[in-house]
Amino acid sequence: GDMHCTIARCTADAPLDRAYLSNVPDYTSMLNAFLYVLPALRPEPHALMQHNVLLNLPIWKDLDEYVHSATQLLPRQLPLYAGVELVSGDLLDHSGMPRWRPAKPSTTDDFLRAGRAQ
Repeated sequence: GDMHCTIARCTADAPLDRAYLSNVPDYTSMLNAFLYVLPALRPEPHALMQHNVLLNLPIWKDLDEYVHSATQLLPRQLPLYAGVELVSGDLLDHSGMPRWRPAKPSTTDDFLRAGRAQ
């Protein structure tokens, strides 16, 4: 859609250091943020995506459930399958708004560990 085209135009020559999404993932899902916003970040440790969550307690009890509802991935699977890792923050804003960054490249061992039931 229009937002994807805008991000592509803005980041074609100058990737972003930060992307603040407000509560856009509440409407478009975390999967869209992971697929379209995170790749627009610089490949630097300081580059982050941050967002608010308008908590709907009857539906999600924590950030893990919120993200799982959109991605069908468990938290330990996010770095491998979505290429993203949570840097800090949680759903209830106890430690600040959720901040994400691109995950480090995965290895075969990472793939095997992510697939194991816990």
